[in-house]
Amino acid sequence: MPGEYQFGTGFAIVITAESGKLFAQATAQPKFELFSYAADKLFLKVVDARIDVVRGADGKVSGIVLNQSGNRLEFKRK
Repeated sequence: MPGEYQFGTGFAIVITAESGKLFAQATAQPKFELFSYAADKLFLKVVDARIDVVRGADGKVSGIVLNQSGNRLEFKRK
């Protein structure tokens, strides 16, 4: 699941794994820890946002969906 996820041009979320924890960092934003509440479903504690992992037919991660403030943004794995 760690990797870079692109939304259009100029905006991305980079997800990293550090010491057994996942972190997300959006373009020009600080890095925040992610927490799991179900398989392929994550949330942030610092803002009201959820991230859903999208998998292809082969089971590999193909993208993520950011749900925040009533918006649903689809990011493609780079």
